[in-house]
Amino acid sequence: MISVLIWTGRGMPEARLRDVSRTLAALVPFAVEGLVRDVVILADATDAGLLHLADEAGAAVFGSHASSDAVNGMKSDVVLVLNAGFALDGQLADRLANHIYTAAVPAPLMIEAQGGNWLRAVFAPERVGFLAPRSIVAGLKPLDPGLVRRQLWRFKVLKARSLRQER
Repeated sequence: MISVLIWTGRGMPEARLRDVSRTLAALVPFAVEGLVRDVVILADATDAGLLHLADEAGAAVFGSHASSDAVNGMKSDVVLVLNAGFALDGQLADRLANHIYTAAVPAPLMIEAQGGNWLRAVFAPERVGFLAPRSIVAGLKPLDPGLVRRQLWRFKVLKARSLRQER
């Protein structure tokens, strides 16, 4: 079982709300499979809409300044960090579970989006998240997804089909 941390980044409240709801909806199959234990939303800015959405989904909301509190409060020893707005396909649940359960402590795993321009995918892939033990994620202060992705770039990569819709 894993904990999921959704990073909202900066943006307009309406776009942030749409992105978070899209990612939460994509996590439903993972929860049904019993893979997701809890969800935390890490937001640069919170508003009533985001708080209401998180409450309805059973997720906790933390400000970006409280990233260490958010990570330390998670229930699982393995954390999946995703950019808000990215929806993983349903087939990924089995691949993630296999990666988690084949080792006592799973190695960090970078998740990259497939699709789109093949040349960009080779030279500058869209890194949409990562899976790592909570001890590694808790040590990243402040939790900056760009910095984390640069630190974990050389770890194993899992290609995920992008379900991101054009805006």
